[in-house]
Order: sequence, then structure tokens, then C-alpha cells
Amino acid sequence: MTLFNYSKEELLKEIQVLRERLVVAEDTLQAIHEGAVDAFVISSPEGDKIFTLQSADYTYRLLVEQMCEGAVIITSDGWILYANQAFANLLKHPLEKIISSRFQEFILERDINIFQSLMKKQEQELTAIGELLLVTINEQEVPVYLAANKFNVDNHYINCIIITDLTEKRQNEEIIASEKFARSILEQVGESVVVCNQKGIIIRASQVFKTLCCDNYLFQDFDQILSLYYSKLDIHIKPQATQSDQNILPEKFLMENCFSISRVLQGQHYKGVEVYFQRSNGERVDLLLNACPLLNSMGEIIGAIINLTEITERKRQEAELHLAKVELEMRVAERTAELSELNKQLRLTLDDVKQKKQILLEQSKLLDLAHDTILTLDLNMVITFWNKGGEQMYGWTKSEAIGQVSHILLQTKFPQPLTEIEAQLLNLGYWEGELIHTDKNGISITVFSRWVLQKDDLGRPIKILEINNDITSRKQKEVALQASETKFRSLSECLPIGLFVIDQQGICTYANPCFLQIFGLTMAEVIGQSWLELINADNREKLLNQWLRIFKDISESFDHEIRYLHKDTKTRYARIILAPILMEKTNLSGYIGTVEDVTKIRAVEQVKRDFISIVSHELRTPLTAIHGSLGLLAGKVYDKKPDKRSQMLNIATSQTERLVRLVNDILCLEKLESGQMKLVKQRCDAAKLIIDSADTMQAIAQKQHISINVKPLPVEVWANSDAIIQTLTNLLSNAIKFSEPCTTISVSNKLIETKETQAQIFSHLANRSIFNFLTPPYILFQVQDEGQGIPADKLESIFGWFQQVDASNAREKGGTGLGLAICQKIIRQHGGYIWAESILGQGSTFFFTLPFVPNYVIEN
Repeated sequence: MTLFNYSKEELLKEIQVLRERLVVAEDTLQAIHEGAVDAFVISSPEGDKIFTLQSADYTYRLLVEQMCEGAVIITSDGWILYANQAFANLLKHPLEKIISSRFQEFILERDINIFQSLMKKQEQELTAIGELLLVTINEQEVPVYLAANKFNVDNHYINCIIITDLTEKRQNEEIIASEKFARSILEQVGESVVVCNQKGIIIRASQVFKTLCCDNYLFQDFDQILSLYYSKLDIHIKPQATQSDQNILPEKFLMENCFSISRVLQGQHYKGVEVYFQRSNGERVDLLLNACPLLNSMGEIIGAIINLTEITERKRQEAELHLAKVELEMRVAERTAELSELNKQLRLTLDDVKQKKQILLEQSKLLDLAHDTILTLDLNMVITFWNKGGEQMYGWTKSEAIGQVSHILLQTKFPQPLTEIEAQLLNLGYWEGELIHTDKNGISITVFSRWVLQKDDLGRPIKILEINNDITSRKQKEVALQASETKFRSLSECLPIGLFVIDQQGICTYANPCFLQIFGLTMAEVIGQSWLELINADNREKLLNQWLRIFKDISESFDHEIRYLHKDTKTRYARIILAPILMEKTNLSGYIGTVEDVTKIRAVEQVKRDFISIVSHELRTPLTAIHGSLGLLAGKVYDKKPDKRSQMLNIATSQTERLVRLVNDILCLEKLESGQMKLVKQRCDAAKLIIDSADTMQAIAQKQHISINVKPLPVEVWANSDAIIQTLTNLLSNAIKFSEPCTTISVSNKLIETKETQAQIFSHLANRSIFNFLTPPYILFQVQDEGQGIPADKLESIFGWFQQVDASNAREKGGTGLGLAICQKIIRQHGGYIWAESILGQGSTFFFTLPFVPNYVIEN
């Protein structure tokens, strides 16, 4: 039946004829159904067609009517001659409206080609099968399986189609896919995740837990499989009854200090608790425990979730770091004690020298009783007197020394020319200094020599009195002390922590380079200043009281974390440890301290805590929705409510897609942060990047009744095309989400060649500080919307992880809060900048820059 070439009048006539034929057909079918006829005639443009019925046909009709599958008989041109009640129930249409209709009217429009292909295949092979979507009376899509057969009835072909509803099969497949996805997450997660039921029995666990547990853990009691003890437990506190066996703790002690799954099942939460267990080989494994109850949609506890992160290596490193720190403190203390002892000996030596000098001045006539070398010289430096001290010091006897020129006999090495020494002696009558002599055995001796010019009564020079004090040992000690001090300074200057020395009044006398770097000061700004002046005023009084306490009792320890103001005006944090410097083991001469900047450590710890908190919350939200929806479906709550059941499946599907987007965005950001994602750059047409991105988002924009206006400039940029398209589509997606219908989004790019061009284009911007970072030439991309706008205090924070202007609204629109963070990482890897400008109620504009490839302007 071909109706396309009919006029309006002919079509009206044809409709009237069809209506009459429909009445006849309905009467005929009713008679056939009641078994009142043995044959019936179908009139068609080709003529009347007679169909005979055998005696068994009535039984077959009853069988077709009772079938669960739909059964339809259609003509070669698609008109329905017969349909059973199952088919009418499937489409939710009255049977009388189905018969005499075209079968294609009930097929989803996009699947009509599939049906036509099946009919063509049937003409060739008599049998054809396939899957497509039918549409019910309320426009609900129903997946079905068609089996079409072509029959020859009295030399006339008719098509018999059996329709099988695939809705339940598809639902089961989706449930199985969701279960496989959840299982895949557990198998691939990098930590030990365990799920227990209400009795504490393990019903599911990640692959990492199996490696950790090394046992057949499924359907076993968690507490029996893994005995977890709190790491900060004081195991030295044991009852008298267990002292005989140091390896066994009392049962009550273990119960109170061992983690139990029963407490979680009672509603208790554990977050970041350090625990440990021992393997059968005695090896200790340290873990970080997070546990919480598993709730159903009614808020009832139906089990528990335990997350175990192995921190054995971290604990080992912490122990090694602590041990290294203790060793360093011991070495510093030992070196301090050595320096104190050497200083003490040096003072004793100096006191002894002064005492000997005084004795020689007072008892100059008792020369032979002196231990120092005392000799007299004539004006030609010839020895005229040599005491016993000289014999003992140099080895020459009096008879061997007297008459010899002193500097020749002793092979003297003068600190200055001898003529200058003689001139000073004659002028002042006195000279002293260090000389190097050689004794009779050829051994060098360092002496402190004093020369006094003796005069007669008339004041004329007659001889020289020389006293030599052996200071070889002292010089060796001074060299050793200097070497020790050099080592100490070298060690302190190479230390990765700040080191400083203060006196009893708290005045700094020494600071190593790391100390100066931590506080951002110079040596001149530190030496001579009180160390408390470096600390913020709100910490100063507390630290002063603690310092005064250790000043009174040197056994008191001083180990505090302080806040201070760096020279760059930024507030930072440091850990200060002070230890007393003792002279003669009891006399306090000052303090030596170490300073460790913990600002970054605190910031990293805070970032970790924030990241874990945010990711846990973001993952928990879709997982809770998925779990709740699937739980209702698994409980068969909506088995008789297909609309509700479909709604639950849609919720689970959308939340699963959101979870996948969230995980993909987190993985993408992590790769960009760690540098694992290397962007290969090449020359790209900026116009093509914009057009491709706009084409990708065009369907979504049209669905929201939003127009995308593209103004591309054909220039080349040095970039990774996929990454830039990802950036543009992210920005376009955000613009579409937060724009009202019937608005326009503009995407464009400009070539900024000079500072003047830059100033002209950016003259309207509120953020003029961006000029400090941009240097022409470069390509500027813009994505402008007419949406709700962004508050000024959010323009920078929106590029952070999980940062959204309106988190609730963004989640409803499918946002993860990571898109702009990914955009920022991509643009920074290209050496560009990205920022936003916005006016509340009028819209927002996102800008980013890319390097310009000179001499490569693309011709239109």
C-alpha cells in the first residue's frame, strides 16, 4: 500500500475504505476467535485473499493468546492484521487500536531502519531476528527481541513476528555490571578495604587485604583473622602475674587495648588510628586504621567498612629519623663538652703562663731554679749564660751552649726580620713573641720568647736577657682546638636544620646558615640579639617562662613548636630544641639550640587531611546514592512499581557516571601534579581547536537552548591539541551548566603582539595585576557566558581541588569540582596563565594564554 502520491481527497476516501475494512476485519476476527467460521476473506488493492482454517486452528489461536511473548501478523507493507493480548500489554495500548495500525508506528524512530533491514532480510531468508526499541502509549522505551517469519498462505505471503520483552534482562545486566564495577574497584584499590556484615564476618575485601592477611579471609570473623593492637599502648605496664612471661599480655589488657569490629558495629568511628599486628613469622606490620559503620537507606547499621593503610616503612623511617636526631644531639653535646674542656685547659695554660711570668719578674736571680730556658746574650747574640732549664729543653749543656750565636745554635725561625726585632729591643728595651727552635735531636720546639735589654748605670746597653717558655704542647692544643672548631663550624654549616648558640642572658653568639635562612635574617641581624625577639609576641611569654624554668633546673627539657614572622612578612612555624652548655659539668655557660622549619610539613599534613576528607565525602555521596538505589531494587521494594524501579536505576546510573568522572578527574590531576602525564606539544591551528571544542559541546548547548558563538582567529600555537580541547570543553561545559536558557556563550581567540595591544584589550579588566605575568607575543583565548556570575572572593579559589561557587548546585548539574583545577595544570604545563573575570548577575569570562608560534599565521 503506497499512500505518498495520493491527493487529500483520495486519502480521505482511502481512510473511509480502511475504516469499513477494519469493521469487517474485527467482526471476522471475533468470529474466528469464537470458532464460528472456517475461512475468511481479506480484501486488498490486489484483490480478495481467502484464508482457510483447519479444525486445529482454534487450538493454535488459544495458544497464541496465552503466550507471554507478543505475537503480530502484518501484511507485506507493514499493516497489522492480528496481535495478541501480550503485545497489547507490552505497549499499554488497547488491542482494537493496534489492529489495522502500521507496525512502524510503535517502533522508536531511530530504530525504524533496523526494522526495515529485518524485513528485507526476511524477504531473502524467510526468517530474520534482531533487537530494537518499541514505544509505549506513555512514550516509554521498551527493548525487545524480534523473530520475524514469512509464511505463504494460499499463495499470499504474510509476516508473523514474535516479540520478546528484554526489559528485565537489561536490568539484570546493569545490576551485574554495577556489581562487577564495584568488585573491580576493590580489586584495583591500592589499600586494604574490608566490608563486614552485622556479625563482623568479612563478606568482601580488596586484593591488597588478601596480600596483607595472607589467609583465607572471606566469611571469617574479622577479629579472629586479624588481631590489631593500638600502637601507642604502653606495653611495659603489666600485672605481676604475667612478669614471668614477657611475651604474653593478660587477657583483660588485650581486650581493652585491641581493636574490635564489635565497637564499629555499635556505631563507633575510627579515623587515622595507628595499629599493628604480628604475622606468624613474628614480623610486625604497622597500619593506619579508618573504620565506620555501614548504614542502609534507613540509617540502620548493617555492617562495617574498615580501611587499612600499611605504614610500616613510614614508621621505620620515623624511627631512623628519631635515632639520627638523637645521635646528632649526642654528637653536638659531646663536641660541646670537648670544646668546654679544651677552653678550660687553655685558660689554665694562660693562667700558668701569667703566673710564671710574674715569678720570673719577681725572682729573676733564681734563674737556675726556673723550668723555662733563661739565657743571656751579648749585643752580638752570643750566649753568655745558659740555665738548667735550657739544658732540659734543648739538650745542650752549658759548656756546649755558651759562646754560640743563639739563633744559629737553635736554628731560630723569627716571625719577622731579626733587624726589626733588634730595633724594637733597642728602642723599647723589650720584645716578646713566638719563635720556632730546633733542639739537639732536631726536633722543632715552639717557644714564647721574651727579650729584655739590660743597661749599665749610665743607661748603655750591655746584654740581653732572654726567657723562652716551651709552648709546643699549647700550640698543638690550639691547633687541635682550631681544627675542632673548624669541624664544628663545617658540621653546623652543612646541617639541614638551624643551629644557634646563646649565652645565659639569651643573646645569640652564633648561628649557622640554615638558621639564618629559616628566619630570613643576616648574621648581623642575629648576633647580639635576644633569640626571643625572633618569635611572635603571643608565643614569647610562654617560651620565656619555660626557658627560665630550665635556667633554674638544667635537667628540664625545652622542645617547643613556635610561630614566627619571617622577614618576608609571612607567618611560619618552627620547632626549637634547647640544651645547656656546661663548663666543668656544672657551670652553665649558655645554650645550644636547633631550629627546624615545620611550615611545609604542617601545610602538607593539612593538605593531606583536607584531601582525604574531601575525597571521602565526594566518593561517599555517589556511593551512598548507588547503594541506596540498588538496595531498594535488591529488596524488591519496587518490583510492582516499574516507574519507581526505573527511577532507582536512573539514579544508580547517573551516580555511577558521576563516580567514574570523579575518579577519572582525580587520576588526571594526580598525573598532572606528579609529572607522569607528559604533554607532547606541536604546532596547532588555534581556530580548529576552538571549532572542534564548540562542535563537541553543541548538542549539550542546544538541549539547554543555549547558543555558542565562535569567533576563531586562524593562528598557530605551540600546544598539545587534545589537552587544549579538554580545557576548552571543560570551560564550555561550566558555562553551559551555569547559564540560563536562551543565552549565548562566546568563544574566541586574539593575537597579543605588543604591550600596547595588551593594555588596550585588558583595559576593562578588574584584575590588572595579571600584567605582571604576561609578556607579548602570545595567543589569548576567551570563553564568555551570560550566567549567574562568580563572587570576587571566589575568582582564585575556584581553580583549587573540589572548589565550587555553589557546591550543591554544581553537583546537581554533574560537576566534580576538579575541572578548573585540571585546566589550570594543563595551561601551566604549556607555560601559560589562566584566570577569570566576573560580574554577579551578568556573567563570567575565563581567559587563558598559549605561546605564539611566530611567522606561522594561517591564511584564510
